[in-house]
Amino acid sequence: MSTLVEIETAVDALPSPQQEKLFRHLAERLKKRGEPKRRLPLVAATGSRRDLS
Repeated sequence: MSTLVEIETAVDALPSPQQEKLFRHLAERLKKRGEPKRRLPLVAATGSRRDLS
């Protein structure tokens, strides 16, 4: 299965209890990934603005 459409088709073919189990499993995997360990702070742009008139 290489495309999202193929994966969705395969999931749709599963019985409802297996779909729910798959969704719970994927949700747990996403939770474990969590936030990146380090986030850089947002910094304001420092470019100077020239008046060209």
